[in-house]
Amino acid sequence: PMRIAVLLILSLAAAFAAPPASASAQRDRGGAAVDEATRAERLARWRAMSPELRAEVQRRYEELQRLDADARDRALARARRFRAEVGRVLESLSPAEREAIERLAPHERARVLRGIVADEARATAARLRATMTAEERARFADADSAERAAIVRAVRARAGERARGAARRLARELGVEGDAFESMTREEVRERLIDLARRRARRHSEVHGPPEGLDETQWERVLGLPDRQFARAFGRIRARQPDYAAPPRDGRSPGRRGARLHRDLRGLGMPTPSDRARHPRAEESEHVRRAVSERRGRIEGLLRERSAIDAPLLDRVEGLDDRAFFAAWRVIVGAFRSDADPSDALRGWFERGGERERVDSRRDGDGPERAGRRGRGQGRGPSGSSSGRGGGRRGRGGR
Repeated sequence: PMRIAVLLILSLAAAFAAPPASASAQRDRGGAAVDEATRAERLARWRAMSPELRAEVQRRYEELQRLDADARDRALARARRFRAEVGRVLESLSPAEREAIERLAPHERARVLRGIVADEARATAARLRATMTAEERARFADADSAERAAIVRAVRARAGERARGAARRLARELGVEGDAFESMTREEVRERLIDLARRRARRHSEVHGPPEGLDETQWERVLGLPDRQFARAFGRIRARQPDYAAPPRDGRSPGRRGARLHRDLRGLGMPTPSDRARHPRAEESEHVRRAVSERRGRIEGLLRERSAIDAPLLDRVEGLDDRAFFAAWRVIVGAFRSDADPSDALRGWFERGGERERVDSRRDGDGPERAGRRGRGQGRGPSGSSSGRGGGRRGRGGR
């Protein structure tokens, strides 16, 4: 809802850059006095802002102060949760990624970190959706907050049992015996599953090399992270490279396969932290367009390998230039997001001349999902350069 979004923006403005001239800036959010180092850091952030950004922060900060006490407390609580999430994300980044982000100007650094946190939230939502039944996904779209919470609790309860089964299968695959999974708590199963996944990833890399974009040293650092940080870092790798160290896929209903394809295709459109740091001022849609273009070969391979769309349609998609390919990717992701037939969605898009439409750069990276639900305008996406025809099966790579 728009009000929640506004409150979050306001809370972030206050949490990261409260105008130092205000009296409340001299105290933390609990009312205690701020130490000299914190005050100096806030003043440095303030002085580093452009006049335009400083005016915007001042305006938003004043808006926050005009909220009633309950609304302001909720907004600031969300900001504190966000800052905690930023801390967890930073812990899971490589030293090179952290260094690239720390070199940015304060407002650019905040923008990049917000983007990374949003990427992880979208990836988590896609993973959760992939475990829902078709009926749960249909209910979830129109449910109120209480019903959504009930659906999420049911999904997570099932996920705990699936994690137990996955850990058992992974232990057998790795030749690890003696684990009494039935008597373990959910947290113990989770910790054991992370450990087994780490072992499988190491074994996989010994044969196939490290994940794309990482050298041996960087990969060893990822493998050596504490459990929760490893799970986050490896989750980002798997989002961009879905089949890396992945266990064999089991037989799933068509609805589940579609939800998993939505998750994997959406993940391939997720920029890396380094991508965001290299282009800190880029619009969200431009980050996604660049990621889809760079990973085009992998997207095409995934669609063909899993027979996701009819072969003649895929041939036609592979012949598109990068601008139109990105629009087609949005159509496909949108169809999977709404549990529609992606081949039917693509046929309709081609019939409407979607590959010739002027691309709307105002649409963000979640456009395909919204377009899929509406069933129109699916071919729209942000503008981007055209780098010729062809796809990954004709020499395209991607990270």
